[in-house]
Amino acid sequence: MHEFPALTFQLGDMNFDIEPQYYIEKKRDDCFFTFMSLDVPAPRGPLFILGDMFHRKFYTTYDHGDKPRLGFAMSINTKHDHRHTRPPYKA
Repeated sequence: MHEFPALTFQLGDMNFDIEPQYYIEKKRDDCFFTFMSLDVPAPRGPLFILGDMFHRKFYTTYDHGDKPRLGFAMSINTKHDHRHTRPPYKA
């Protein structure tokens, strides 16, 4: 996976780097790209959902007050351990 680049998402004036261990899923001898297309026509699109691959690294907070806000922070796993760690999936 080291041959894949880190991807940077710019949200507002902040940059969020996502390394390949967050957006490439390895199962046995195969690797899968975890992005999924979302075809939404204008005026709402194009859209992109920052799903599991983003939330594996960043914690998201929501403020539904008078001025709705959205905040991000490094998740606990990535603050203390820079290896790819995540809870197991349940089918």
